[in-house]
Amino acid sequence: MFPKIIEKKINGNFVAKLAPDERNLLVNDYNVITKTAGDVQVHSLADVTHIVEGKACPHVINNTVKDPQLAFSILLNNSFWINFKGADKKMASYWCDALNLLLHKDNRSSYYENELKELVEMDLVLHLIELQNVTIPKKAPPVPRPPFEMKPVVPPKPKNYPGGVK
Repeated sequence: MFPKIIEKKINGNFVAKLAPDERNLLVNDYNVITKTAGDVQVHSLADVTHIVEGKACPHVINNTVKDPQLAFSILLNNSFWINFKGADKKMASYWCDALNLLLHKDNRSSYYENELKELVEMDLVLHLIELQNVTIPKKAPPVPRPPFEMKPVVPPKPKNYPGGVK
C-alpha cells in the first residue's frame, strides 16, 4: 500500500501489485477506513519507459515527499507517471529492484547485492557440507517442549550463619 500523491498533496492510498501473468502491474485505490479497494487499473510492464528514483522523481521535485530515498516513480509511454513512496528505504529499494529485474535493467540496490552475496555464500557452504558426506535432514528436528516453570528449592540458612536464625 502506498500513499496516493496527486498534485502536491497526498490524497488517500493505493495498492500496486504484479498480475499473475507477470506482464502487468495492477493498481487500484484503497480506502483504509472501509478496507475496500476501488477499480483496478491495468498497466502493461511493456509500457514502462523509465524507472526514476530519488531526487529526480516528480513528487520529490514538487516537495510532496520530503525524503528522496523513499521516492520512486515509473513513467508509462513517456506521458503518465505513477508515483510511489516507500514505507522505508529498504522497501523502496525492494520495489525498485523488482521493477528493474522485470524490465531487464541492470540497476540494483545495495540491499540486493548484499542479500545475493549472503545467498551465494550459504549455497557454497551447503555444497561444501555435501562434499564432506554430511547428510542434511529434509525436515527440521522436532522442537522440544519448554521446561517446567519451577523455581529451585532454596535450602535454609545454616544456624551458624551470621545474620541467620539464633
